[in-house]
Amino acid sequence: MKFWRRTNMLRIGIAGMGGMGWFHASRYAQIQGVELAAIADVRPDRLEAKHAVQINIENKASQPDLSSVQRFADAEQLIAAADVDIIDICLPSYLHAPYTVQALRAGRHVLCEKPMALSLPDADRMIAASKESGRKLMIAQCIRFWPEYQFLKKVVREESFGNLLSLNLYRIGGRPAGWGWEDWFMDPARSGGSLYDLHIHDVDFVNSMLGAPEQIHASGRRSSPGSSCEIIHSIYQYANGPQVSIHAGWSEV
Repeated sequence: MKFWRRTNMLRIGIAGMGGMGWFHASRYAQIQGVELAAIADVRPDRLEAKHAVQINIENKASQPDLSSVQRFADAEQLIAAADVDIIDICLPSYLHAPYTVQALRAGRHVLCEKPMALSLPDADRMIAASKESGRKLMIAQCIRFWPEYQFLKKVVREESFGNLLSLNLYRIGGRPAGWGWEDWFMDPARSGGSLYDLHIHDVDFVNSMLGAPEQIHASGRRSSPGSSCEIIHSIYQYANGPQVSIHAGWSEV
């Protein structure tokens, strides 16, 4: 499907207007050359600007202008009808793969929130859809772009302070019970647990800085039978390189 371009701006459509969707919307409001053109959510109240205040986007300069934004009742409608160049997937994790593939096949570029997918076959399908459609796919692994992490990557690669011998990374957050639609975070089949919520940040950063390790040893702890691992510890070993320890998860408080 082709749409008439009214401006040279990149037009963005956001699928999923929960906390992350509104956070992305607030950032688009600060970027030159892009225009938030469409939003979608199955909950009508999430399509109103008042929801931005509810998730603490109180800075008026960061609040998106919704006066000319198209609104859709779900992601499928947005993908089918929105006049946009890029679709930003901010849906629950278990919906990332199907809607990313759908958007790519519809001729849109896609920015998808992390995690990319909950299985390797789903991730492979997303990559295949990007290649087949000739459209770009980017996963929003934000940590690698933060200034402090870019600084660390630079000094390690340039050996500004000598060779890196070991690296210990810790990331602990509260359990996100009640945070998401239908409490999907606490269902490991839909969220992947803290492995895909927190641990994934440092895994991505280490891979971007050091490449794939030769060996990985990992263990985790469950708070109850049948739950996902809420605390994960992994050790990365590199040939003639550093030993990396990553500890991340959800705390009980």
